[in-house]
Amino acid sequence: MTVSSKDYHDKTAEGNNDMSSVHDSNNKDSPTTQHNQTNGHSSTAMSDDEFCAFMEGQLQQHPLSKDYPDIFAKAPQCMTQWRRRFQDNPPLWRRLFDRDRVTKEFIEAVPVLDAVVRLIESQSTTSDTTTEKKYTIVDLCSGKGYLSMLLSELLTPSKVSRIVLMDKAFPMRNQQPQSHHINWEHIYGDRPTNVDKQQQQEEEEETNITGTTPPSSTYYETWPISLDTSKQDLKASRQLDNIPHHYFSTEHPAIILAIHLCGTLSLRAVQLFNDNPDTVHFLALKPCCLPGMVHVKRHEIFRLGHHSFDSNEVCIHGKWKQNKWVGGPPRSHLQDKFQVWSNHLYCGIVETDDYNDDCGGGGNAKPTKEEDDDENAPAAPDRSGRKIHCRIMVQQGGGFQNDFLFAQRHPTTDAIWEHLKRYQVQNTEPTGTNNIESLSKAS
Repeated sequence: MTVSSKDYHDKTAEGNNDMSSVHDSNNKDSPTTQHNQTNGHSSTAMSDDEFCAFMEGQLQQHPLSKDYPDIFAKAPQCMTQWRRRFQDNPPLWRRLFDRDRVTKEFIEAVPVLDAVVRLIESQSTTSDTTTEKKYTIVDLCSGKGYLSMLLSELLTPSKVSRIVLMDKAFPMRNQQPQSHHINWEHIYGDRPTNVDKQQQQEEEEETNITGTTPPSSTYYETWPISLDTSKQDLKASRQLDNIPHHYFSTEHPAIILAIHLCGTLSLRAVQLFNDNPDTVHFLALKPCCLPGMVHVKRHEIFRLGHHSFDSNEVCIHGKWKQNKWVGGPPRSHLQDKFQVWSNHLYCGIVETDDYNDDCGGGGNAKPTKEEDDDENAPAAPDRSGRKIHCRIMVQQGGGFQNDFLFAQRHPTTDAIWEHLKRYQVQNTEPTGTNNIESLSKAS
């Protein structure tokens, strides 16, 4: 059975050590005792205000709510909008909304959500032109797309062209989802014909054309920013090469989001950013599982930009079988290797045109010797960018997959970087690094 990377992550997360839910089911004072599980089936008995307040109480229990107050305050409102959107289709809502799953997805995406909101909402003040650019957001290995669904509600629609959910487990657009596919009914599905009159009236008021705007026939039309799906296998070289042609353009600079990318999928995300300097403006990567030992058996060298490293430094034995970790060391023993993996990925990100600046982050392109000697030579164009390796504690109670990698090409957004500095990892130079041109590129 084919599973998406995000679904796979749920099976390969840190188990009880992972912050999969902020709710303590043993707490007698928990609001859950009033509303059972408060998943899709029981939440329908609540009013919108009750549901929003309940989700706010759930999310506010996480320590990061103090660091990201705006995102934590807006998220319950977004989820309430989802609930209203699907209130006429209870089976779909029950399938889509699981409180623990949605809470987990939100918590681990908070740093990325915050960075994207800061970038989009301030882009008119950082652009070199007076015309605002509309971005294309690409959500790699998206799963059902909770990250994209939140962004569709959070961002200003006039500043975003579309949001593309990429996952190999999606069906083709002209096919109906099968049991082994991600069901995209919440995006493309038909709405029931018995649309509530009050909801229709609210939609008419939003368009300011009373009595003339028919209710949306599909859910696709109800999302504030369009959500599109794309069936893509990042490990297939031909598909990876075709992504820039279909989804990247100078007219709509791309923002690449990559949360919970397992194994070598993280390499592919960095590769997409590095190989498209004219069309990809921003990268947010949260690595997940480490690569398997198959790469060591092949004697592979991983290469990103001018940074290369031996697969033996980051690959591990072990796999998940029937929801149990077997054949390798305890997951809790892998923290050091995971941080080496994150450091290598960081060093491989090329955020500037100056390829000599392998791991430092930032810096302008260096002039040639002739330009340096000529006082009248034109100043070199500013092609500087920024990148940062952060450790943000989205996982609590022993979970260690808390590394986030961010990169932005010129022009950079100060609002992003000033906030991220507090989480910066100081030592980003992995031991055993090889930066030798003759090393072969990993397959």
